[in-house]
Amino acid sequence: MLKDVDCLDNAIPRSLMSFVRTLIASVEIVIIILWATPPSTAVLVPLFAIYFMFLSVFLLVAIQFDEQLSRKPRLVTEATIPSWRVSVQSGRVKRLIGCCWNSRSGRSASLRAPIEHSRAALFNRGEDGNVSFRKQTRFYVSTSRQLKRLESASRSPIYSHFQESIQGASSIRAYKLVDDFVRESERRVDENLAAYYPSIVANRWLAVRLELVGNLIVMFSALFAVLFRDSPGLTAGLVGLSVSYALNITQTLNWAVRMTSELETNIVAVERIKEYTETPTEGAHSKQKPPDAWPQSGKVELKDVCLRYRPGLDLVLKHVSASISPKEKVGIVGRTGAGKSSLTLALFRTVEIDSGSIEIDGQNISTLTLEDLRSRLTIVPQDPVLFSGTLRFNLDPFDAYTDEEIWNALRNAHLEPFVTSLADKLLYRISEGGENLSVGQRQLLCLARALLRRPRILVLDEAAAAVDAETDSLLQRTIREQFADCTVLTIAHRLNTVMDCDRLLVLEAGRIVEFDSPRVLLAKQDGLFRSMAKDAGIA
Repeated sequence: MLKDVDCLDNAIPRSLMSFVRTLIASVEIVIIILWATPPSTAVLVPLFAIYFMFLSVFLLVAIQFDEQLSRKPRLVTEATIPSWRVSVQSGRVKRLIGCCWNSRSGRSASLRAPIEHSRAALFNRGEDGNVSFRKQTRFYVSTSRQLKRLESASRSPIYSHFQESIQGASSIRAYKLVDDFVRESERRVDENLAAYYPSIVANRWLAVRLELVGNLIVMFSALFAVLFRDSPGLTAGLVGLSVSYALNITQTLNWAVRMTSELETNIVAVERIKEYTETPTEGAHSKQKPPDAWPQSGKVELKDVCLRYRPGLDLVLKHVSASISPKEKVGIVGRTGAGKSSLTLALFRTVEIDSGSIEIDGQNISTLTLEDLRSRLTIVPQDPVLFSGTLRFNLDPFDAYTDEEIWNALRNAHLEPFVTSLADKLLYRISEGGENLSVGQRQLLCLARALLRRPRILVLDEAAAAVDAETDSLLQRTIREQFADCTVLTIAHRLNTVMDCDRLLVLEAGRIVEFDSPRVLLAKQDGLFRSMAKDAGIA
């Protein structure tokens, strides 16, 4: 038998072949010991335990072998594997399983006879049915795997929509869109169930066929025991033992096939994890550390910068080149989708540029670690970011500043009266996302955080887009007074907030179309900025 298995060395990994050879030899040794052991021997019970352990492992390996063999004919000659399956798998392996089945009770010739006939009827003559069963099992596995993948993919939108609905509940109610969001949630649940329900049906489909095969084994065991009831020495106890073994082998077979199917089905989760593990680590190639005082002046140079969000997508920044002097106040404007926020993402390396370079004080930022780069720049985003904790923690999470410095920052951000009115002052508890503060107060707190750091380069990403006119006026006045020695890049939808900038960088479709002072740009009769200013009622 081991000689016949040698033909698979090119089709099955050698480590697996070595394990199978050892397993088969161990099973044969256990069978021989069981055959030679008298019934009254005290070691009979542990020997039977070892026997059943080897039998269970052998059955599992046999099923895995069958799955491997069904995929390997392309790797070896078309004649070798089918020949091995007929001569070895159908004969030697299955006869060994039959021998294991009744090895101890098989010492009685009368019981061995019906088992031999049963095995011949089930395996040798039923090869076509066995192949059909394997095809059905493989059909179930492939179908169930795809259904599981669809179900997993359709489950994520349910969670994301639920989270969005919870976070935006007040806005949804204000705009009377509750029914729309409920319908959208129901639609996504229906899409998920459309993939989940067929997977349950497929599971029942397999269960019926597994039970059918198991019942056939039990039926043939009982049938041939009845046909050979006149055999000498065949007692009711031995017949019951053979049927009991048939029931056990059926349960083991069902369990092994089902576990194999579940493994292949649930491997979809491993595929999804594998996608994340293979995601390139951002900034992994950057290891250079800048000088401690960098950036000294705050000069920013963009040299032929191209940016795309993902390989295969169109460029969102196309050959952008510009030079921003130290302490210069530059407004970045453009219509929706022009690439304003993309420029900010490139500056902070949230998305790596496709080509070109960005230099700050002569230092190429692509060579720096992300921690060093982002710790030297400051941004006040459109959506204020606050964490659950004290007000002091939100302003100074690393305890790098004194209380006096924090109060000075609050004073310069026009927040001192508000914080003074609080009972806990700097220890006032802020809820997650700053829900217990107004939008304007959150934005001013972010500005106070920037004032504490005193950066050389400050980016305002539409910081005044969601605040009222009074808060907008406070923001602009604070920026003019407190960041006079900083390079300030202001991204704005409201053109009136950038009219006092030194220069305006006008973007359209990812390209710089105009870059000059507001006065010069307004004087261009056919200029894009003049057209935008007319639409805003400024020009």
